[in-house]
This record gives sequence, C-alpha cells and structure tokens, in this order.
Amino acid sequence: MVPRLLRLEVEHTGLNGTASVTVFTDSLARLVSHEVDHLLSGAAVVRGPVFAG
Repeated sequence: MVPRLLRLEVEHTGLNGTASVTVFTDSLARLVSHEVDHLLSGAAVVRGPVFAG
C-alpha cells in the first residue's frame, strides 16, 4: 500500500468565487490524496462536457 496522509486540508474556490478549506480524514483523506495524485501527474482523463463557469 502506498503511504498516504490520514489528514488532508484542501483549499479550493467554489463556483461563486468563495475560498474554502475542506478537511478530509482517515480513508477519505487517502482517497482524495490518491485522486489529487492523478490530477498532478496528468493521468486524469476528462470525459464528457467540460464545465465552463
């Protein structure tokens, strides 16, 4: 198993432009960390229409 964080804080901007921080813990932190790895590596594939806000 790949070592991953058990607590992850993600700063993001909502569709209305408001900045927020979401805290993920335990297995959800591992899942989000895994998905962020995909996004940062360029391995993410966009399927379907792309949202243009």
